[in-house]
Amino acid sequence: TIMTWARSKPLDPEDPEIPFTEEDYRRRKHHLNFVEHINAEKTIIKLGKTNRNKFGTYVVASGAQYGAEERLLHYFFKLSWLGETPAIPCFGDGRNVVPTIHITDLAAKK
Repeated sequence: TIMTWARSKPLDPEDPEIPFTEEDYRRRKHHLNFVEHINAEKTIIKLGKTNRNKFGTYVVASGAQYGAEERLLHYFFKLSWLGETPAIPCFGDGRNVVPTIHITDLAAKK
């Protein structure tokens, strides 16, 4: 969940829009309500390192998932499929990029 990054300080205080990369994951600060998520990630990684001959483990930070009930993006999808508004609302200045993935793609075997 993205909430495992919620209290992370910007990489550059002068330019807080600089995105984090995979190399930054060890320095991230989680939201206080997401301690169990962080602990689960640490356990999964530890088990993968201590049992390499049995299985490999990965923690995937996939962004915002959607599909099969559309909870997160339901509002925007509904506005689109109803066709009752000329444009979908834009929050902020419109330059935000929110990484998303459909759950079918996330679960796909490649």
